[in-house]
Amino acid sequence: MSKPLHDDFGAQARPAQKHFQVLVLGAGVMGQRHIASLIEIADKVLAPQGITLDIAAVDRRDDMLKVLPARVTPFADMDSALAAQKPDIAVMAFNDDQHISAFRKLFAERPDLQAVLTEKPLTEHLREARELEPELRKRYLSMNTVVNFSPVFDRLTEMMPSIDAAHGGLKPIGFEAIWGKNRTADTRPSIGVPSESVHALSIISDMFGHARLSLEQGAAKKGYLSEKAADVIYEIDSTFRSGKTGTPVLFHASYVFDSQHRKVTAYYGAGNGDALAVELDFDVKHNGQNADRLRIHRIDRASGAIETLVDEHPSEIVNGAAPGLLRADRITAFNSLSMIDFLTPPQKRAPALAARLSNLDAALEVQAEVEQINPQNRLLRVSEMDADPKALGKPKYGSITEAGADAVLARLAALESLQKPAPPHALHGSHRAAKKGLVEISRLF
Repeated sequence: MSKPLHDDFGAQARPAQKHFQVLVLGAGVMGQRHIASLIEIADKVLAPQGITLDIAAVDRRDDMLKVLPARVTPFADMDSALAAQKPDIAVMAFNDDQHISAFRKLFAERPDLQAVLTEKPLTEHLREARELEPELRKRYLSMNTVVNFSPVFDRLTEMMPSIDAAHGGLKPIGFEAIWGKNRTADTRPSIGVPSESVHALSIISDMFGHARLSLEQGAAKKGYLSEKAADVIYEIDSTFRSGKTGTPVLFHASYVFDSQHRKVTAYYGAGNGDALAVELDFDVKHNGQNADRLRIHRIDRASGAIETLVDEHPSEIVNGAAPGLLRADRITAFNSLSMIDFLTPPQKRAPALAARLSNLDAALEVQAEVEQINPQNRLLRVSEMDADPKALGKPKYGSITEAGADAVLARLAALESLQKPAPPHALHGSHRAAKKGLVEISRLF
């Protein structure tokens, strides 16, 4: 393990500028979380370095503005905010459909804006992100694929070398992923499951190093989630494949699940003849609080019997600050690591820190992956039917601990039947950085 990242900030960050104006675009649920974490980072991490933040927020909803902390300046629209201040840093927390117009206005009226911290996706459509690309390349950019900051990845990185050695070497077989919830009563603007898919696909592309995911085939449902919601693809059952490694991904995403389900399972063949499954569950209840869960199972290929080797709920989140200084949540980790990275001169940035963040190239790559989920894609069989809130479904890929032995072996066989060798260019061309050391174990990934 490298030295703690909080040691790097004091040694490396020496910005000439000591005061920054921050404009948070959107003061809804996500915007409020960003604001709370930025205030804490400003007080506990930046202030001791002599750096101050002046935070303002824009939201058209008066009820959201009224609950802002007293130190945050409220604005009802961007015009009034940009007339009153000149932000150095923008935090994009508007709904997806508002990103493009807000970015256009921001760059036109604030050409010397220095940094953009943004919720995913950059824009609703890749063509819009490409339009903005010249302006975005002039600035520091960090996109929040929030689950990438989960402590399960640090814990998995610690364990993998010993697990690999104990089982005679591991080779990837494939992934199962599910992501979604019930949004039939949610009338907020939505681009449908492509928005949810960012999380699962970025975990596989970014955190496990299987980049350039391409849709091979799938079935989708398109229609209205509710009487007031948009007509969108709200469910997809699909197969993706990594253009980097050839590894298959079975992916089921839906806005008509019976409840929230967020899981990624990686399967490996072991040198001793067994198979291993690494199950990552996100935002599950543990001791009355939201937590993430890491399980590692050994699968007996002869019988299908499962032995659980690891079952943990890791809680130590790396956020660039001294342990215990900041709240242990993923939004704070994103903001803290992004701010430290931004304030550190490029030549002095810690690679281990930067590798945790999604820069513009990574943001564009995952947007291209997600944009394959659209009605015009001929590889996707689209059925047009409105969602029925009285007929919610369950995810296709549950925990293997709940499946029978025959089902477990069948799931392994399904992934193995999709195996293909890595393409000749597998070692070249990806814009993604290797995350948290997971892809440093070349035999696994």
